[in-house]
Amino acid sequence: MLCIYHSHWETKDSIQLFAIGLTFIVSAIGLYVSWKNSHKANFINSVTASRIKWIDNLRNNIAQFSGFVYHFSLTDIPDKEEKNKIIKEIDRLRYLIKLQLNNSADIDKEIISLVDKIVDLTDPKKSDELTQTLNTLVLKTQTLLKFEWERVKEESIKGDLSIENRNKLFKEFLERNKA
Repeated sequence: MLCIYHSHWETKDSIQLFAIGLTFIVSAIGLYVSWKNSHKANFINSVTASRIKWIDNLRNNIAQFSGFVYHFSLTDIPDKEEKNKIIKEIDRLRYLIKLQLNNSADIDKEIISLVDKIVDLTDPKKSDELTQTLNTLVLKTQTLLKFEWERVKEESIKGDLSIENRNKLFKEFLERNKA
C-alpha cells in the first residue's frame, strides 16, 4: 500500500492564516498604544502632583517670609536670641523662595527682586514702603500661582506644553486677569 502525503493548501487556510496574522498585528498595535497612553498618563499625573506640591510650598514660604518680615520690622523684640532666630528664618525663607523660582521667567524674576528688596525695608522708618512692597509681592505671587494652576489644568488635558504654548497660555492668562 502506497501512502502519498498530499499537501493541499486551500483558500480557507490562507484566509485563516491572514486573519491570525492581522489579529496579532492589531493586538500588538493596541498593546503599544495602551502602553504609550498609560506612560503619558503616569507622567502627567506625576508632573501635576509635583506642581501642585510646589504651588503649596511656594505659597506657604511666601506667607511665612512676609509674616516674619512684617513682625520683625514692626515689633520691638528685646530678646537678642529671639531676634536672631527670626533673622535666620527670614534668610532661610528668602533663599528657599529664590530657589523655588525660575530666574529666567519674568514674573519669577520680579518676585525674586521683591523678596530681596523687602529684606532691605525692615527698618521701622520704612514701614509704609515695606507694607506696599509686601502687598506687591503677594499680588505677583498670586498671579504666578494662579497661572501655574491654570497650566496644571491645561497640561492634565493636553500633556506637557511646549515653551511656545506655555508663553501663549501665560499671555492669554494675563489678558484675562488684568485688574
